[in-house]
Amino acid sequence: MTPTVWAGAPAAPRRWPLAVGSELAGRLGVCWAPRCDRVYVDASRNSVRQFCCAPCQSRVKAAAFRARRGTGSE
Repeated sequence: MTPTVWAGAPAAPRRWPLAVGSELAGRLGVCWAPRCDRVYVDASRNSVRQFCCAPCQSRVKAAAFRARRGTGSE
């Protein structure tokens, strides 16, 4: 599995040219979570990754669940 490249990592700017100038250029993505601007390399088979890490994905999905649950019970 390809390691996640964090935008705030000190070595990240040195790694970006390797990703941008290679076959990984189309695999770069920015996390969809609000208030997160991390950059990652999508190593999934079908290029469907949306979040930089599991905590970001969990926060977004939990917020969506709370929003659905809140509107349905009133």
